[in-house]
Amino acid sequence: MAGKQRIVMLADCQSFYASVEKAKHPEYEGKPLVVAGDPERRSGIVLAACPLAKARGVTTAERLGEALGKCPDLIVATPRMQEYIEYSLLITRIYESFTDLVEPYSIDEQFLDLTETARLFGGPEEAARMIQKRVLEQTGVYVRLGISTNKLLAKMACDNYAKKRPDRAGRCRPDASSRSCRTPSSPAPCSC
Repeated sequence: MAGKQRIVMLADCQSFYASVEKAKHPEYEGKPLVVAGDPERRSGIVLAACPLAKARGVTTAERLGEALGKCPDLIVATPRMQEYIEYSLLITRIYESFTDLVEPYSIDEQFLDLTETARLFGGPEEAARMIQKRVLEQTGVYVRLGISTNKLLAKMACDNYAKKRPDRAGRCRPDASSRSCRTPSSPAPCSC
């Protein structure tokens, strides 16, 4: 593998717990939703907020009462960890259909090394699009992908570029002269 550029991706499921709830409940489409403590007692903290809730000022880790104050029509789902674990395992199996080098980072983030397999799917960007499409079709969850040559840069590409792009994919290439990351050639505003 000497001289071969590594292809490493960080796959991050967008608003994972909230996305799973929306996938399980189509009637929640187009409505702001959070996963949080006890909806009956209006207590606990927000564990995950969908993009519609975030657009109304709701943030992860805030008290549920504060979130409801910002967004009175907020749907509050009780956490169902076993369901989220099952979705995570299903998504892992999807990733493993692209490479056997999958490393969980958290319940909703995983590293994928496609160095040896990306060419089978038309290259890293096309593989990323295929991964996103397959995960969305099979689970209803949107996935952001950071692409680079190592885990750190893949994480940076995901956090700094993919989250701001409508296609939810960002690439970070090490610049040989400054050893830094360059932005993708066509950055786009965030639509998440």
